[in-house]
Amino acid sequence: MTAPDFNLATIFDRPGVHTDIFKVTPEIAARWLERNTRNRALRETGVQRWLSDMENGRWVLNGDTIRFSRDGVLLDGQHRLTALTRMPSDTTLEMVVVTGLEPEAQDTMDIGGGRGVKDILALNEVADSDFIAPAIKQIILYETGGFFRRNSAATLTHTAIVQYVGDHPDEVEFLSQNRALIKSIDAIPRASACFAVVAWRKHPAETLEFFDRLRLRTGLELGDPVLTLDKRLRKVRDTRENLTVPDYVALLTQAFNAFVKGERKLRFIRPAGGRWTAETFPEVKD
Repeated sequence: MTAPDFNLATIFDRPGVHTDIFKVTPEIAARWLERNTRNRALRETGVQRWLSDMENGRWVLNGDTIRFSRDGVLLDGQHRLTALTRMPSDTTLEMVVVTGLEPEAQDTMDIGGGRGVKDILALNEVADSDFIAPAIKQIILYETGGFFRRNSAATLTHTAIVQYVGDHPDEVEFLSQNRALIKSIDAIPRASACFAVVAWRKHPAETLEFFDRLRLRTGLELGDPVLTLDKRLRKVRDTRENLTVPDYVALLTQAFNAFVKGERKLRFIRPAGGRWTAETFPEVKD
C-alpha cells in the first residue's frame, strides 16, 4: 500500500493480526511515533545507524517489521521510524508492518538485538530493573540448581525471568526497598541480592540486621562472623581474587548461619577441588 492507500486509524481497528507492506514517509513515521508510549529509551547510536543506511541508499526490505499492539501502541521499530523522520520529506521507504499483536508480545521482541531483560522489566514498570534483573536471574539459578550446571545462565530465557518477577512481587519489593543496603557490602550485587532474598524468606529481621552490621563494621570482635566475613570480602577485593556468584553466596550463607545462632566464626570452608555441588553447598538454616 502507498501512503494515500491506507488510513492511519483504520489499520489499527482491524480485528486479528495483520502483516502488510507499506510505503512509509517521514510524516507517517512521525505520526506512528506518537504511538510510542511503551518502549525503552531511544538510543541515538541506533538511530544513526539506520539513518546512515537510508541516506546512502542501503535501506532494503529485509523482512524486519514495525510492530503495533492491538490497541495501536508501537511495540518495535522506534529507531527505524525516528531515522526516517530525519530524512527529506519526499522520502518513501517500504516497511513490513504487523498490527494486532498482544501488548505482552513486546516482552519477547528484539532479545537478540540488544533488548535486555532489564529493558523488558522497565517496560513493565519494574523499578530498579538494572538491579532487579541480574538478581532475579541468580535467584532462579540458585533455586533450580543452576549454580552447579555448566551453561545454565546462558540457557535461562528473558521470559523466565520476567515471569518470575511477576510471580514474586514481595521479593521484588524487598530488593527494591533495600537496594542501597544490599549493594553497600564488598560483594558483587547480584550475588549479595540473591543471598539476601534467600535469607530474608526465613529470617526477615535478621537479614536486614546482618547487612547493616556488615555495612557499618562497628563493634565487631574477633570471632564475630560478620567481622570474619568482612575481612574475607575485603581480601577478595584487594587481591582481585576471582570468585563466582556461588562462591559469594556460600560465604554469606556460612557467616549468616553463624550470626543467627550467635556462634563464633573464624574461617569459611570450601569443598575439595574448590567446586561447589548441590551436596556441598551451604543452605540458610531455619
